Amino acid sequence: MTMLELLVTILIVAALIAGVIFFIANYVSWSQNTADKQTYTILNDALTRYKTQGGGVSGLTYDATIDRVLAALQTQTTWVKGQSYQFLDSGVTYHGRSIGETGTGAQYHFSRYNTYYDGSGQQSNPGGGATAPTFVAVAYGGTTAASSPDGVTWTARTLPSSAYWDSVVYGNGTLVAVATGSSKAATSPDGITWTARTLSSSSDWNQVAYGNGIFVAVADDPAISTSPDGITWAARTPSSATWQAVAYGNGTFVAVAYGGNKAATSPDGITWTARTLPSSSAWQAVAYGNGIFVAIAFASNKAATSPDGITWTASTLPSSANWQAVAYGNGTFVAVVYGSNAAATSPDGITWTARTLPSSSHWNSVAYGNATFVAVADSTASAATSPDGVTWTARTLPSSANWTSVSGH
Repeated sequence: MTMLELLVTILIVAALIAGVIFFIANYVSWSQNTADKQTYTILNDALTRYKTQGGGVSGLTYDATIDRVLAALQTQTTWVKGQSYQFLDSGVTYHGRSIGETGTGAQYHFSRYNTYYDGSGQQSNPGGGATAPTFVAVAYGGTTAASSPDGVTWTARTLPSSAYWDSVVYGNGTLVAVATGSSKAATSPDGITWTARTLSSSSDWNQVAYGNGIFVAVADDPAISTSPDGITWAARTPSSATWQAVAYGNGTFVAVAYGGNKAATSPDGITWTARTLPSSSAWQAVAYGNGIFVAIAFASNKAATSPDGITWTASTLPSSANWQAVAYGNGTFVAVVYGSNAAATSPDGITWTARTLPSSSHWNSVAYGNATFVAVADSTASAATSPDGVTWTARTLPSSANWTSVSGH
């Protein structure tokens, strides 16, 4: 073989090797892009299904880990917070970033970051920040609070000052608690370390809710206060009513009043429009789920449903009782009674079925998170958990206290 022939042979072999490397590199890139696109398609399809069923997207906050994103996409499938949903890329955490407006009109796309699931429901990257426990409960009169990852095992926590803590909610990575008969509020990133905050006025604050990037607190004297972060609060002007409860869903805040037939709606917690409930009653609580707002009344068998907070339809609970709280999760509304062992479940807020809690107690609050309903009671250490609102198991809080509110996510 001549030198020229050898050189030509070397060039041909080199070209073949380069071609193979180019092909492999492009195939790997194509495969990854295809996997990513398929994964994004799965997530966006889930979001589309969720939205078409009337759900809001407030749970899809920026930089939410995949378990948080999927927990917000409650469709026919039960997504379990803390469980790894890796789809096509093993170990990769996917994040949602809003590229459109907020509320039900929001559009999301999903991007792959160098953040990996570590099996604990936390992000493994150190920059991920604190993660709040699934459940946090607060008590009336004192500094007592508690947190739990599952509603079963509870750890005592301490609020920043003694107050009549009446409500707690989780939103956008922050827990916010408000106290009645004062201007006291508190925030926490993790349910452990709490910081004192000040509401816009000293009022009889009854409940705080989160949605559309805003915390909204309502009081019965009357007063409404809003905050983007739980730190800075601004007074708003509600109509005259004993505002008892507030909930967010489908781009709308809905408040109901205790005594009378008054309700109100707002897209942002700032501007409120008066609405009318089906009858005059002691409307005690309101929740949103599956495209429906559901309100329940104390000392009666009255309930009401609305797709938008504007038009309401009367419905009937299983019995006349002190219906105290209502929550939605996994396709089911659950209501609990203060001063008995009665509860009720409904798929739509219209047809209700009587259920039984583990004990007769002053059940004050119920919440849903991590595929579990959790109820807490005052003047005791009693709590209860249920996967479906039907079968309940007694649990024990860290101490006997006037547990008034529990938050789940």
